[in-house]
Amino acid sequence: MAKTYITDISDYLNNIGLLKRDMPAPVNRMAEFLLAIIEAVTPKCPTVGHDTGVRCRKRGCKGSIHASLQSADGRITWWCPLCEQNGVISGWHGTKWDHTTGPSAPPIVTYTPREGQYLAYIYYYTKLNQQAPAERDMQVYFRVTPPAVHDMIVKLEKHGFISKEPGVPRSIRLLLKREELPDLE
Repeated sequence: MAKTYITDISDYLNNIGLLKRDMPAPVNRMAEFLLAIIEAVTPKCPTVGHDTGVRCRKRGCKGSIHASLQSADGRITWWCPLCEQNGVISGWHGTKWDHTTGPSAPPIVTYTPREGQYLAYIYYYTKLNQQAPAERDMQVYFRVTPPAVHDMIVKLEKHGFISKEPGVPRSIRLLLKREELPDLE
């Protein structure tokens, strides 16, 4: 029998509308899965049975998630036609993943110029190398000491701009969109 997930997505978000940084890895993956569904289905509002292109998260299932959104004030219902996992998502209105009224205004993101440069570096490094940078890569690029890089990573994670799995090399994930970042200088 398939599980049914009833979710208020706001439970996964911090006070500035980004994913909470202190969630366990499985919870974080579930949140990212649900946010991908929201981002895929809200531009198509209203829609019934829309194939989101989001791959089912159940181990071994190769299905693609389908979702329905009858109106902009309703809930998103989603399901996998192969394994029958399904759920309902509420609390998505006004998030940065809500595209029911065209592009949403980006949340107010406040970071220092130096933090912005680290965030831009993480974005471009990941895009060019298909993997996240190591702290050593940032140390070389910014010409700083290992403690300075580590302190910056801790600070960026604390503010909810990135996430990182403890003890896993190259696990930094940027939680901001490109348009929310400065240009790399």
